[in-house]
Amino acid sequence: MTGYGQPAFKKGFVVIKNSDTLRGYIYYNILKAPLFELRYKSSARTPEIIIPSAEIESFWIKGEGKFIGAPVLLLATDPHEENKMLFKNWIPVIALLKELIKGPQYSLYKIEFEKKRFFICYEDTPRTVEELVDIEIPGYFPNKGFRQQLSALLDSQDRFQEQIGYMEYEEPALKKAFVYLNERDRSIIKSRSKTRRWYVGAGVSQMIPSLGSHFYTVKEMAPCLGVSLTVGYTRPWLGLTEKLISGSNLTLSAGRSRYQPFGADSGFKKNTHDILLATLSTNLSYCLLQRFHYNLYTGLEPYGQIGLYSPTKMSEDDENVWKQIPRKSINGLMLGMNATARIDLAKFSMAVSYSLLTLSTMGETGTLDCRRKSVMVYYYF
Repeated sequence: MTGYGQPAFKKGFVVIKNSDTLRGYIYYNILKAPLFELRYKSSARTPEIIIPSAEIESFWIKGEGKFIGAPVLLLATDPHEENKMLFKNWIPVIALLKELIKGPQYSLYKIEFEKKRFFICYEDTPRTVEELVDIEIPGYFPNKGFRQQLSALLDSQDRFQEQIGYMEYEEPALKKAFVYLNERDRSIIKSRSKTRRWYVGAGVSQMIPSLGSHFYTVKEMAPCLGVSLTVGYTRPWLGLTEKLISGSNLTLSAGRSRYQPFGADSGFKKNTHDILLATLSTNLSYCLLQRFHYNLYTGLEPYGQIGLYSPTKMSEDDENVWKQIPRKSINGLMLGMNATARIDLAKFSMAVSYSLLTLSTMGETGTLDCRRKSVMVYYYF
């Protein structure tokens, strides 16, 4: 059994620079993370292959997070006895860096090779990555150059300058600094996902519409099967975390149902109304489960929808119906709240929703309501 922290092949995937994605197992040693190459296996029993860092766009290891391949200037020190000074040499390499914070202006990365070394990426340039300098060799003056590097990104009167002056070369302190640096642009993502993911989708719904000429005469119509098309987006809540996902979508739904008059025979007859719904909703979901191939979310979805209930031509002679409601199209705005659950894959997602609360519309032309149970499939692009 592999103990915690021991070297092992872990599940993961590698994005090659030609856009191919390799899924399988990646060798990881927490004490000596991959720096210039990856050991990869497509399955637990296949031979391993070596992938050089120059061919890697990014990779992800289960339980460890996201890494990128990037050109960097790696710091090498050259001690000199004279004046006990350290001379710095910069070696251009393509290294594998672990992503700690991904921000709109400045991102923080690290490598763990003999000791932790941290890097800053200036996102407004073509992926320029620079090592944050921290050199401590016994007998030589320490070089805390990372403080000057971070200080130069702020105004000299900024309130955070004092904290930088005493900052230690530790992950929690550096993360705090990068959050502050990026908050000025009101966007920070401590995650491996894009800021916003757009999607389109389609699905089916069990629709239970209601209709009445007045709110006190509202009656449930026959349940019917509807089809839906949707477009929308999701993003980390307030741009901060993948645990909470927010988003919005616009959904168009259509179905056909029958109004059953009071006191009339409940047997099946011709449908009386075409049902058209345009729904604009916003949602907030919490990640219950994170796994290698999928994430499971559940949440709430308040919505507003415009409904149009139009008489069908085939029901024009159904006098029992038109004695109780007007033979005309009825429209109105309905509000409500759905409970949702969703499984996210790499490019696809499947979601189910159920109406927890609905509020009928009370317009001059009549009163509408509609409850739904839906199953949708989304494609992200």
